[in-house]
Amino acid sequence: MKKINCMLALACMSLSTLFVGCQRNGDMPDKTNANSKINHLIFKEVFYTGYLTWKDLSKYNMDSQYARYTDANYIVIANPTDKPISLANMAIAVHAADPSVLYSLQAEGDGTFVNRYYGISGMSYFPNDPVTKKPHVIQPGDSVIIVKYACDHKKKFLEENELTEEDAKKGYYGWEALPDYSKLPKDKTFELCNQYEPNPDDKYDNKDIPNMRDLVLWESKPFDGVDQSMRIALVKLPDGDATKPHAKDAEGFYPDESPRSRHNWYTLYDHYGTERDAINDETDPVKKKELEKKSKYPTAYYQEIYVKGGNSLPATIELDYNWVVDFLTICPSSEKKFDLLTAPSEVTMYDAKGRPIMENGKEKKEKVWWYDAGTASVCKNIYTIASFANASFNPLDMQGALIRRTDGKGFVAQMNSSLNFAKGTPSLCRRDEKGRPTFNAESYWKVNSIQARTKKK
Repeated sequence: MKKINCMLALACMSLSTLFVGCQRNGDMPDKTNANSKINHLIFKEVFYTGYLTWKDLSKYNMDSQYARYTDANYIVIANPTDKPISLANMAIAVHAADPSVLYSLQAEGDGTFVNRYYGISGMSYFPNDPVTKKPHVIQPGDSVIIVKYACDHKKKFLEENELTEEDAKKGYYGWEALPDYSKLPKDKTFELCNQYEPNPDDKYDNKDIPNMRDLVLWESKPFDGVDQSMRIALVKLPDGDATKPHAKDAEGFYPDESPRSRHNWYTLYDHYGTERDAINDETDPVKKKELEKKSKYPTAYYQEIYVKGGNSLPATIELDYNWVVDFLTICPSSEKKFDLLTAPSEVTMYDAKGRPIMENGKEKKEKVWWYDAGTASVCKNIYTIASFANASFNPLDMQGALIRRTDGKGFVAQMNSSLNFAKGTPSLCRRDEKGRPTFNAESYWKVNSIQARTKKK
């Protein structure tokens, strides 16, 4: 494996202000099980299907087709406990392995891809409050919202399609449902757009709302939203040693930063890549074995994963399973092909530099507090552009959001996404002054679907 120069260029960019001096604040699960009271932050609601729209192309003698508008997708994270919880060192991570894809995963080191670590391909962390300059704190019973754009999406759609509202009424359908997020609470909302750096030319980026910040960059893609088949996790990254000065140690790490700050992350990747290059380039079997034995970074910190058939997908970066605070697997059950942990597991513990922790001559193990034995989905299938071109497609099949279940005592926290979530009405949909949804999808699409409109002609 050859090192990637553009990634190493990022190594000089530190995130020391994010990770210094944070203490655990009841936000990590403590022996949570299916029957215990939730003592950590949770995914309360996830809207990922987007809104369906279509343009009447009959006057051009062309078939019309639905399109997904996904810039209004969102996640709600809630604090169901009786104590305030800080978002310091917290991030949203997306797992590299799509649950609907069958992979051919090679064992590397002393374990396998599945049971060694939570392998991610992108992650975005919560910025400090722009006013107080301190991490945001979610009060008991309160929540925060993560959206792509905190703007009026009906206005955005019309402007991007160069339409007036009168024009849209003559040949466009579905856009009437697009919500207005421009008035979301400024102190409880985060945007996913422009995470790497501000874009003053993006007029839909709400300048009053703080943007999430990318932490892991593969081809400049952080976590950029939820979709029809993926695993996401709310994670708590480890602290650095705030008592130490901001100076590199002998190996090039900043001890005062988190082991997973951008600088330390890519420094570790640099060391691992250098060792793997030397091992892979050695042709003498005896010398190769000796290099493996003396390797200081023997874990698969960086690992490529392959679709069955040999196609390489983006590399993964390790996260300790027990850094996961809450989890969700989105995928129709009929489409699921790849499992992560589905039962209580025990995994090797690694230090901040990717090396197994040894205890009495053996690798130290730890129990993983959680596993996910199921999937949750609003839809029965995964829909693509090809699906939308099918005359039998029903837009009602892509309506709704995943809502955290309650059982009369509080929110459900089973080790199964399908038991934790149910299909419901998106809480951020357009509503009237009494809080009632103004868009009735069933009645609307009954007369305004492509099929219904085609039959009228």
